[in-house]
Amino acid sequence: MCGTWYPGSQPQLAQAIDAHLAAAQPGDVPECPRAVIAPHAGLMYSGPVAAYAYSLVQRRTYDAVVLVGPSHFVPFRGVSLWPRGSWRTPFGDVPVAADLAAAIAAESRDIVELADAHGREHSLEMQLPFIARLLPGVPIVPLVMGYQRRETANALGDALARALARRPDLLLMDEPFAAVEEDLRAHLRAELVRVQGETQIPVLLVTHSLTEAYSLAQRLVVLYRGEVMQHGARDEVYRRPSTPEVARLMGMSNILSVNVAGQDRGQLSVDWNGVRLAIAHDGVQPSGPSLVLGVRPEEISFVGPNVTGDLPNRLTGFVEREKEFGADHLLEVQVNSGRLEVRVTHPFYVATALGVGQSRALTIDPNRFHIFPKRG
Repeated sequence: MCGTWYPGSQPQLAQAIDAHLAAAQPGDVPECPRAVIAPHAGLMYSGPVAAYAYSLVQRRTYDAVVLVGPSHFVPFRGVSLWPRGSWRTPFGDVPVAADLAAAIAAESRDIVELADAHGREHSLEMQLPFIARLLPGVPIVPLVMGYQRRETANALGDALARALARRPDLLLMDEPFAAVEEDLRAHLRAELVRVQGETQIPVLLVTHSLTEAYSLAQRLVVLYRGEVMQHGARDEVYRRPSTPEVARLMGMSNILSVNVAGQDRGQLSVDWNGVRLAIAHDGVQPSGPSLVLGVRPEEISFVGPNVTGDLPNRLTGFVEREKEFGADHLLEVQVNSGRLEVRVTHPFYVATALGVGQSRALTIDPNRFHIFPKRG
């Protein structure tokens, strides 16, 4: 076709294509077209009409162009795919999107590789001058249909829908596992991690589950009452929440308002409801007489019955109630006039005969406290 149905030199072809595009006046199209229908006669005959269709894709961005045209010379059943390589044009070679071609072929037995169907076929080749001119570098997937049957058209449409659905720019998931039982939920989370690793498609996951957020995300955005409170790397947000509200959402349920009593050897001495605590401050200097601290339930320990000697921040608490927390136990403990939540494993709970109504000793490592930044 090159040199007969359309000019064979790059300057002459560019001049012809640009002239047709300049004459086309399709009007403004706010959305990026997902499909266009264009004729495939010689450029001097079909070019003015094709220009109306292809002018809609000017200055748009596409990952690939799937070309579908009828076979004029080779009769066959199904659809013939050109799976790899490139197609030559006066504007340069147009590559074939081999991965997408393979994905489309995998979705239907009606899609085959029949090289002869492409040899003399002009229905696809006549699209290349416009594609190479307007979408340089964008790969193609050439598909030639044999007998024009409804069943073939439906099979090809289904295959395209399934294959192209795997290639979104962004996958949005809103509470996707909320109605699924826990065993299946864990399996689906693992599958999502695997698929995302293979496809490298970004995933935006909306969830109220800290387990889901922490096990799936690399970065977290924490919303509270419709406002973004904190965003950043997962471990940074989890370990260093910026506010008590973020801390609670991250599972740091113990928020303590304390008064600074003194400072010595890299530790702060603070008073919490009449209880003196030692806090490692990591160079954070108190900006006033009071601070807000956070500590996770799993970072507070009950003292075992056989443990003796000095322990940091040794407290005595009364176990008031117990909450369901999966395989672990979440205990609410009263310490003076304040309350702490303490999370313990089931083996420890059983071995130490923990239960509601008991008075037990607690200890908190000074390095486990988080000091919240002073609010402006």
